[in-house]
Amino acid sequence: MHAAAHNWLTATFRTLTPPPRRVVEYGGQDLNATARGMVLRLALPNAAWTSVDQMPGLGVDVVTAAEDYTPSEPPDLVVCAEVLEHAPNTSAAALCRQAHAILAPKGTLLVTCATEGRAPHSGRTGAPGPERGEFYRNVSPTALATWLAEAGFADVECWVETAHHDLYAVARKGNEDPI
Repeated sequence: MHAAAHNWLTATFRTLTPPPRRVVEYGGQDLNATARGMVLRLALPNAAWTSVDQMPGLGVDVVTAAEDYTPSEPPDLVVCAEVLEHAPNTSAAALCRQAHAILAPKGTLLVTCATEGRAPHSGRTGAPGPERGEFYRNVSPTALATWLAEAGFADVECWVETAHHDLYAVARKGNEDPI
């Protein structure tokens, strides 16, 4: 994950009230020596943090597809950082639905992903360009807003950070109970 996305997440964490007690991170493997998990976890030092990724690796607590993961207790926050551009449309929509399903009432989903103009990169290694057989596409603001609305989020804010071709979103769940 690049510095701009890290900075946005860290700044956004500080605005969450009350601070989340339980966090689930989708795609939490540290691929590019950015100390992703450590930095994000330090930004919320009192939260119990679970990192879910399809591949084992540095920073991963649970190896499974995020859309199949249900924690033992509902999280207050789900972080989906730099994942959706690597998930085909059906999987990206499923990730948003599962985040909504597992979140505690009034929980929050934070999303960072690549949007139009970002150079393709590997979700497996972080290297430029996707690897053979790997899916990649930049996510449009319309697609992300649609996935979040269809997942059932009550309040969604999406915006583009043009300097790094990032798409950011804050999606809040209503009062309904998790699965």
